[in-house]
Amino acid sequence: MPGSTQSKSRLSRRQQQILEFIRQSVQSRGFPPSIREIGEAVGLSSSSTVHSHLRSLETKGYLRRNPSKPRSIELLDGPKGTGIRLVEIPVGVGSDPDGNKRTISLPLELVGNRESFLFPVDSERYRDEAIMPGDLVIVNRGSSGAREGDMVLTDDGDRPTLCRFTNGSRATGGRADLEILGRVVGVIRKFPEV
Repeated sequence: MPGSTQSKSRLSRRQQQILEFIRQSVQSRGFPPSIREIGEAVGLSSSSTVHSHLRSLETKGYLRRNPSKPRSIELLDGPKGTGIRLVEIPVGVGSDPDGNKRTISLPLELVGNRESFLFPVDSERYRDEAIMPGDLVIVNRGSSGAREGDMVLTDDGDRPTLCRFTNGSRATGGRADLEILGRVVGVIRKFPEV
């Protein structure tokens, strides 16, 4: 049955390669590849074969296309092709000492960009900002989007800290020596079970 969980789980090796190449292209360039680029990337010389694989991926609910427009491939990572674009967001500022990184799938529209990460809050000191221990703060990496008064995650070499961006410069919270890791764009909170 097209679009069912059973048909979604059955991708050929070539279809998996095509889907991954499209995903990488969209992530790195911001737009999908051409039919020719897909064929070259996965070793197919026939554009009709590429089109056939794209039709199969569309039928199985992995993507949507507009045949009247070039490069009109839209990835559908949500359940049953809802159009929700999910991204894997790492939890924590650095990598795990074992090389393992915990991730959570979240809608791209919620996190803002694929370079975002989640900072787990373990301190009571952010209560005035309505941020509680156990919350996951969504951080867009880098300081380019930070404006006066925005909350940012900084690092003084000891541990990451949340504070307000001030003076329109790298000076944050009255200190100029802090590295800005990113701008806070949201908070995720799980309510306790009752």
